[in-house]
Amino acid sequence: AVIFLKEKIDRKFLFAALLLLAGNILLLKNFHLSFSLGSVLIMIATIFWAIENVISKFVLREISWRTVAWARMFFGSVFIFGFLFFTGQAELVVNLNLKQIGWVAITAVLLLGYVATWYSGLKKVEVTKAAAILLLGAPITTILSLISGGQILAREIFAGALIILGIVLIIDIGHIFQKTKKIWRQKYARN
Repeated sequence: AVIFLKEKIDRKFLFAALLLLAGNILLLKNFHLSFSLGSVLIMIATIFWAIENVISKFVLREISWRTVAWARMFFGSVFIFGFLFFTGQAELVVNLNLKQIGWVAITAVLLLGYVATWYSGLKKVEVTKAAAILLLGAPITTILSLISGGQILAREIFAGALIILGIVLIIDIGHIFQKTKKIWRQKYARN
């Protein structure tokens, strides 16, 4: 995004990114760097995801987010079915029972919701900010674990706080509050 979309990375963003990184490292139970096949595949998937988002942001300048989301879901489905066909697993789709079809439908609806909100949001904000916001998933998961009766460690609370603070710095929540306040004042000044 910095290279191809000319997004700006300032010191505040770098500091916030360090907070996000530290928070995520704290959440990992056994953090160690390794270059196993799994680690390499995760790195490749991350790079592909970043490339996809930069291309998507570029395309979203001219094309509706609905079209981009539809293309993502359609071509993703084609790719999955192609993979199943070429690996000799296509028969699994035909042999799904009603319960399995129900779970596939629920998952598909959730994925469609994610893709639709992702691309509609990506049209409005920078790729770097959008990617950072996704890191809210970790603190939300921790909170949901606590609500469902699980126990959380002080380390997880601290990690969540670092992540939330990093995201607040990146999205510049103070600036958002100021803009919202200005809009409300303008709206009520007319009435």
